[in-house]
Amino acid sequence: TLSDIVYSGIEEPVTCTETDAWVKVRYSKSPAKARVYFEKNGAKIKFYEPVSSPTPGQTAAIFDEEGRLLASGFID
Repeated sequence: TLSDIVYSGIEEPVTCTETDAWVKVRYSKSPAKARVYFEKNGAKIKFYEPVSSPTPGQTAAIFDEEGRLLASGFID
């Protein structure tokens, strides 16, 4: 889950919105495909394949298919 989300490429959702996206949980790692559930006060992420080292307090970045930043937040 993510909290304190900053939206960059999309409007902040009023209700739960879900989409496929690419999520990067470490600066040095490549983005991984995931299903992202944007909620009013955060987001839940379900990766299609396991990712290593998602660390609470670190930032996760969410990108669209073209590599544009959609949102970022702190890993809970």
